[in-house]
Amino acid sequence: MQGDYGRAREGNERLSDRLQETKLENKALRGAVADFERVKRAFGPEEVERAVEDAKRREAQEREQKKAKRRFRRGAR
Repeated sequence: MQGDYGRAREGNERLSDRLQETKLENKALRGAVADFERVKRAFGPEEVERAVEDAKRREAQEREQKKAKRRFRRGAR
């Protein structure tokens, strides 16, 4: 019974640690969202959305290029 109690306590400590980490992550994410909203107010939501979509397209193109290079290298073997 003492062993079970010790394991349960350790489990609770790990959960408490993880909860604290999650709270810090959430705080950082809320800050990032607030910054994004500031950028939208400063530059206008349409301009920001356009920039985000452009960045997403470029990232997708880069991923496709990398994928094509990997396929080409595998085919050359």
